[in-house]
Amino acid sequence: MRDRQCCRDGVTLPRPDGHVTSPRRLRRIGRLLATSRGSIRGTTVVFSPNRLYWSTRALRPGRLRARFSPALVTYLVAAALFLSGSAAFWAPLPLALTDAGLGSGPVFALYLLASLGSAVLYEPAGRLASRYDPRRLQAGALAVRAVSLPVVALAAGIGVVSLQFGFVGLWLAIIGGTWGVMAVVGTAIVTHLAPPEVRGEILGVHAALGAVAGGVGGLLGGWVATVGYVVAFAVAGGLVLSGAALVLSLERVSGGPSVDESRSR
Repeated sequence: MRDRQCCRDGVTLPRPDGHVTSPRRLRRIGRLLATSRGSIRGTTVVFSPNRLYWSTRALRPGRLRARFSPALVTYLVAAALFLSGSAAFWAPLPLALTDAGLGSGPVFALYLLASLGSAVLYEPAGRLASRYDPRRLQAGALAVRAVSLPVVALAAGIGVVSLQFGFVGLWLAIIGGTWGVMAVVGTAIVTHLAPPEVRGEILGVHAALGAVAGGVGGLLGGWVATVGYVVAFAVAGGLVLSGAALVLSLERVSGGPSVDESRSR
C-alpha cells in the first residue's frame, strides 16, 4: 500500500506524489470522489472552478425549477446584480490605489480595514435580521455601499497622502461593514423564501451564483476601468443600487406570512 493514501470513507486514493495516467485508475478516482462525502471532495479538489463543479453537481434543475417562486427569482436576480457590482469594484481597486500613489503596504492595510469592517458587523447583522425586516436591512446596506463605491475613487484622488489614506480607509471600512450586513441578511432572506424541502439546494444555487457573479463582475470592472476608475466605480455602484431596488421591491420578509401561506393567497 505504499502508493496509496487512506481517506475517511474507508477507501484509498493514489498518493499525490504519484502521477496517475491510466484511464482505468482515473475513472476509479472519479467514482470515489463522486460517491464520497462533501468534506472529502472539498479537501481533495482545491481549485475554485472544481469547487464550483462539485458544489453544483448534485443540484437537480428540473426539481428546483418548480420550487422557484417569483419572489425567490427576483431576489436571485438582485443578488446577481449587487454581487457583480461589488466584484466590479474590487477588481480594479488595487491598481487604482497604486496609481493614486499609495504603496503596497498602505494598500494591504486598507484591505485589512475593509475586512475588519465586515467582521465587526457580522454578529450585529444577525441580531438585527432576527428582529427587523431583512429586506429593508439589506436594501439599506446596499444603498450605502452603492454610494460609497464611487466615493472611494474620489477620495483616492486627494493629493496629500495622509488625508488620502484616511479618507479611503474610512470609506473602505464602511464598504466592508455593508458586506457584513449583506452576507448575513442575504442568507436569511434566501432561507425564508426557499421551500424547506429544497432549502439546501437553493442555498447552493445562491452560493454558485455568487461565484459566477464575482467572475463576471471582475471582468466588467477591469474592462470599464480602461475608461477611468471613477467610471468603473460608478458602474459598480449602479449595479449595486439596482440590486437594492429589486430587494426593496420584495414583500415583507420578516414578520410576514410564511412561504406556504404566501403561496396560498
